Amino acid sequence: MKRTSSLFSLVLILSLLLMLTTFVVAGASAPNDGPWVYSTDLPAVAVRSDTEFYNGKMYMLGYRTDGAGTTDGSVWVYDAALNTWSDTGVDMPVPVSNYTIAKLTDGTGVGLYIFGGRDSAGACTDAVQVYYPDTNTTAAIATDPWTGVVNPGERVFPGGVVEVGNKAYAWGGFCGTTTAPFTGSQTWVFDPAAAAGSRWTAGPNLPTPGAYQNGAALDGKIYSIGGDSYDGAALIAYPDVLMLDPANLGAGWQTKAPIPTPLTACGS
Repeated sequence: MKRTSSLFSLVLILSLLLMLTTFVVAGASAPNDGPWVYSTDLPAVAVRSDTEFYNGKMYMLGYRTDGAGTTDGSVWVYDAALNTWSDTGVDMPVPVSNYTIAKLTDGTGVGLYIFGGRDSAGACTDAVQVYYPDTNTTAAIATDPWTGVVNPGERVFPGGVVEVGNKAYAWGGFCGTTTAPFTGSQTWVFDPAAAAGSRWTAGPNLPTPGAYQNGAALDGKIYSIGGDSYDGAALIAYPDVLMLDPANLGAGWQTKAPIPTPLTACGS
């Protein structure tokens, strides 16, 4: 009798464990990689793009669709509450990839600005474009084209872009069709509140030319983190970390502690 009771208890415990395992597996809605969880897939193959969050939604202003450089200017929106992606139905005036969004407020309202970028032919454009999420409209700012170059006539797309105090700071850059030093050292400041034709002003040059920098704003200061140089054949990752104080542009870019290990170089 004691053996039968013990056997029954064992069977009951195993049954409960099986039920619990089945419930957990059945209830799992998506794979879970630690603190990261899978969201709804973007219904398009998109590379070399950027996104910006505004009013509970995330916007992507076009993208490259393949390694050949095919570019789509469609504006896509992700609704965080509904966990859904959708096409807004509008396109950027000039479809580009390799851009960084700056969220700025101008006379029309909140605008998501992009400066330059690469078109479908792989050429770097000087187009300044803006998408207004509140009205789902776009505009080209023809009066104030992007001015970043490596050498006269050799346009690049910005290496890093950061917004501080409703101004966009853009620096460095690359295009793949430039000559030595190949990557940019210029810094440009875009003020959406300035008069048309005078929205760009020059800032201090980088101590070392570079491209593909990660930009960040912290306590009102701008940081340029990592990036690439170019030797005419390949991009080379470097560990530089620089800081720029918008309240004291005359002090220039200040060198900070470098990244312990350079990040892998990005493609062109």
